[in-house]
Amino acid sequence: MPPKVKITKEMIIDAAFEIARSEGAENINARTVSKKLGCSTQPVMYHFKTIEQLKKTVYVKADEYHSEYIANIQSENPMKDIGLNYIRFAETEKNLFRFLFQTNEFIGKNISELINSEELQPIIAILSKEVEANTE
Repeated sequence: MPPKVKITKEMIIDAAFEIARSEGAENINARTVSKKLGCSTQPVMYHFKTIEQLKKTVYVKADEYHSEYIANIQSENPMKDIGLNYIRFAETEKNLFRFLFQTNEFIGKNISELINSEELQPIIAILSKEVEANTE
């Protein structure tokens, strides 16, 4: 008898991320994730005690994906590229954009916490470098 496939926490996060991308984060639940992985709901609930916990983990992954997406600079004008990439992200990744920017994830966070978030640091570095270049 072949060994059972072990469902890892990363596999669950990746499956839930793909559900958020294709169907919207509101469709992340134990059944949809387990169906995508071809397993029972038990591994999902073993790694994540609540679906809210899974959604928060997927939110972090989506935020990192978004930061990488908009930091893809292709020209001599990084600020313009970041702005255009933000718009492209909203157009091509509608469900992730809605999850990141049209949910209640920012409730209770002040602007300092948002600016100092680890996920935003690569963008802040690009913008800081651009501002320094323009003030010299």
